[in-house]
Amino acid sequence: MLKSETQFSFLDYYLQKRHFPFVKLTLDLPETAFSSLRQSPAQFATELTLAACVKWYELGRISQAKSAEIAGLSRAAFIDALREYRVPAIQIDLSGLEQELAL
Repeated sequence: MLKSETQFSFLDYYLQKRHFPFVKLTLDLPETAFSSLRQSPAQFATELTLAACVKWYELGRISQAKSAEIAGLSRAAFIDALREYRVPAIQIDLSGLEQELAL
């Protein structure tokens, strides 16, 4: 989980720097979820979006650039988030590394 001060900096950036249209999703969650995490619904939504982007990137489903875009962060801020979530910023398997070294 991200540190509190990091969460708020991502939230501020996310809410202020959105430059593309968003689709609104609705989730049914108990109100106690927010108090348990000591977060507002907006903070929870921001962290949930970022966590999903980090996981999708970790699984190789989307690129680092697309992950940052979906999360509403700069690429540098997304790389910082990867560090906070302990996910390597460079995702390459052995065959990919061998191909890179062969060039």
